[in-house]
Parts: sequence; structure tokens; C-alpha cells
Amino acid sequence: SEVTGVIVGTKIVDGHYGETRKITVKDDRGFVVYGTIARAIEEKIIDDFYEKEYAKDKNAEIKFVGVRVTFTAAITPSDNNPKFGFFKRPTKAKIIETEEEQNDDK
Repeated sequence: SEVTGVIVGTKIVDGHYGETRKITVKDDRGFVVYGTIARAIEEKIIDDFYEKEYAKDKNAEIKFVGVRVTFTAAITPSDNNPKFGFFKRPTKAKIIETEEEQNDDK
């Protein structure tokens, strides 16, 4: 299924393969999904952060919450909440730049 929305939460989880960043995304259609962040999205947020915010302010904190994203993933609905699900294997993941950010680049 395709998910398009905003990251509303993030946390680092310790697992078998070390630390993994999990995100919660609120889809534009009103449901919320939770799963491992797509590497493409994570790398882009980190790269943009070091290029823009960190270059200006070494004390800046990297922000995942509030970033608009889209991806396709396998979604498993929650048993006890019809508006919540878990996603895995996100593909075709990318950040959707807002109008303001696009204007900043010009």
C-alpha cells in the first residue's frame, strides 16, 4: 500500500542488528502506521541536516518529526485499532518537499 503523510514520531530501537530508527507516520487519509524508516528517507534527512542546519549551527538537532514522506510498504492493520497499522519493507520512499523548501533552493 502507498503511504503519504507526515512523520509524527520517531524512536531508536535496539534489535538483533544494532540500532534501528522506527517512525510513526500519519497518513493524509487519517490513519497512522509504524515501522522502520526507509533508508532513502533517513539518509536524505541526515544529509539535508548536515548540509543546511548543522552547517549554520553546530548545536542544531536533527528533526525527523514534521517531515513529509511517501513510500510503498506492506501494511498489517492493528488488531485493536482500525486507524493504526504496522509497515515493513518500505520501497519507493522519498521526502516530499514543501513549497517553502523548494523556494529556499532557488
